[in-house]
Amino acid sequence: MFCNQLGTNEVFVRLDAFFEQKREDEENKQDRAVAGSLPPPRQPTIYLTVPLFPFITLHSGSKKNTSTWPTKRMLLNELFCTITLKRPVTIVTEPDTAMEPLLHLNMTVDESDPKSGILVLLRKVRPQWKPEDIKFKIFTEGLTNQLLGCYVDPPPGEMVLVRIYGKGTELLVNRKREMETFQMLYAHNCGPQLYCSFQNGISYEFIRGEVMDEKQLRQPSVYRLVAQEMARIHSIRPENGTSARPVLWKKVSEMLCLVQDAYRDSSPCRRSRLASAVPHFDVVEREIEALKKHLSTVKSQIVLCHNDLLIKNIVYNQAEGCVRFIDYEFADFNYQAYDIGNHFNEFAGVNDVDYSLYPSQELQTDWLTTYLQSYKQRLGLEPVVSNKELQELYVQVCKFSLVAHFTWGLWALFQARHSTINFDFLR
Repeated sequence: MFCNQLGTNEVFVRLDAFFEQKREDEENKQDRAVAGSLPPPRQPTIYLTVPLFPFITLHSGSKKNTSTWPTKRMLLNELFCTITLKRPVTIVTEPDTAMEPLLHLNMTVDESDPKSGILVLLRKVRPQWKPEDIKFKIFTEGLTNQLLGCYVDPPPGEMVLVRIYGKGTELLVNRKREMETFQMLYAHNCGPQLYCSFQNGISYEFIRGEVMDEKQLRQPSVYRLVAQEMARIHSIRPENGTSARPVLWKKVSEMLCLVQDAYRDSSPCRRSRLASAVPHFDVVEREIEALKKHLSTVKSQIVLCHNDLLIKNIVYNQAEGCVRFIDYEFADFNYQAYDIGNHFNEFAGVNDVDYSLYPSQELQTDWLTTYLQSYKQRLGLEPVVSNKELQELYVQVCKFSLVAHFTWGLWALFQARHSTINFDFLR
């Protein structure tokens, strides 16, 4: 059995030995399953968490599938184990990430007059809501899409979000991959529930809390929560044990081609403004290749990344003492150091960029220590972080933060050409 301290309220224990008592019986079941007389038993990893609550809870990967028993006996994967406890426990199995078919509506919501289309959508998603009772809240933080919240009862009543994709964003975002990642994150309790898709958008669950601001993000008690939540997402492994490929350089190459094509067909006035705002594309290409060559020698892990963790994509629930990430549009497997470095860049802000706000080395060291401790725990390792590990990740993050500037610089050039959102992307 492996055990370590997860936090102030609980201890994390990996169950390596609890199946030993029935190993022989289970092997016989496996043999019979191969012969066709039994279905193969599911073999998830089992974890034991010891919290300060007077009950036992079994989580099987679904928010809706939770049972509570005031007992010390439990059935685990058809193994009836007796566990002697000095205090109550929580049993957590790996989530079942099998994706249920997603409702798709063959309709388009007019971005200039979205409410009428959204009412049609809500007849399917929330048929019990009366159209005359539905209210709308327009969120203004987004720079890529339109986002509206729909509700009947005021907070804390339920709110349904509807995101309308920005013009041309299908060229930047693999929407099929976005749906898969959305559902994977929900299965791991790391993202909101996806209700449906439609021709130019999606509808999904609203996450309770307040959108983060720059001052909160610099508070140790808050940025440590962010580090822990990122570690939780990074610990999600590819399905079916497949190896993951980083999306970074493929995405940068695609963006560069899209921007070049867009401005090749632009008016002389627009091309003139572009020439005064950014270097020639030949220079950009050479610098990207130089960075790619250098970073290919940096052995950063490939993990499931958010890839767009700006401050407004972090929701802080102070009452529950947790943070949740939102807007997984660009989420995919990528370099671990890129996701962290990109987040550190976002400390400087979006509208009024101030790089004096970039996290100090002291803040980065504390953030990265918290991250590594949480990340190793979630992989079932000892949460001890050596100076060597910390320094290696610090250097990797510093280097990958540079390519994040290229990523969003190209994104801004593309948006300046296509977006209908009122924002000066070339500024």
